[in-house]
Amino acid sequence: MKIVTGHSVQNAFPAFCEMLGEVPEVTVLFPDRGFRSFVDVVKAHEPDIVMTMDSMIPSAMLALPQLDDECLPIHKRVVVTADYNSALLVVAAQTGFDDVVDVSRSIGVVIAQLGDLIEGKRSLRSNPIWQLLDCPSDLSRTEIILADEVDRQIVGLVAVGLSDREIADLVYLSCQTVRNRVSRLLDRCGVRNRTQLALLYTRAEYERVVRHHQTSDRSVCRFDHASVEAV
Repeated sequence: MKIVTGHSVQNAFPAFCEMLGEVPEVTVLFPDRGFRSFVDVVKAHEPDIVMTMDSMIPSAMLALPQLDDECLPIHKRVVVTADYNSALLVVAAQTGFDDVVDVSRSIGVVIAQLGDLIEGKRSLRSNPIWQLLDCPSDLSRTEIILADEVDRQIVGLVAVGLSDREIADLVYLSCQTVRNRVSRLLDRCGVRNRTQLALLYTRAEYERVVRHHQTSDRSVCRFDHASVEAV
């Protein structure tokens, strides 16, 4: 079993990481700080599991589109926590993680849990907590679908916390029209409320900015290469 632990996990739970490394059938890899180092290690070693701290869940959600663009080998994404609770399970599953590991449990229990996860015998969505929820959405597999530029303006204003009345004044529509548009956005995107819609928008904007910078970097590289050849 190969495990990559993010820099946050190394800092927060050094004893846990050390115990993982002492298990004979486990290889633990520790990337240096930074996104690029993490991606390079995952590509080079093709781990079964990648571990992230619970405090990094919001950042991880924003980074998922960028990680997908990297075409990383298939692996299970696991949240590591010292505060295991039902709310965290739901947040982790909504964000796109496969399981949550409680560091207060024995290392033997943790290894057995990870083994079941790799073999497909375990997942967050097999947890009984999901029976209490009304068809929760998996936001990691949901995309925002905008009908036009007005939709883009409205959802951007929803994301910064404005009310329907405030949005209506800014986009020069009636309050009821804004409500209708927000309702259609929720249905079209398959999300349950404005909070989820705002999360989708934030993730989409992050992905757009990242891709813009990647395209700009490639353009600069081509220009520099052409200049060298011309010289």
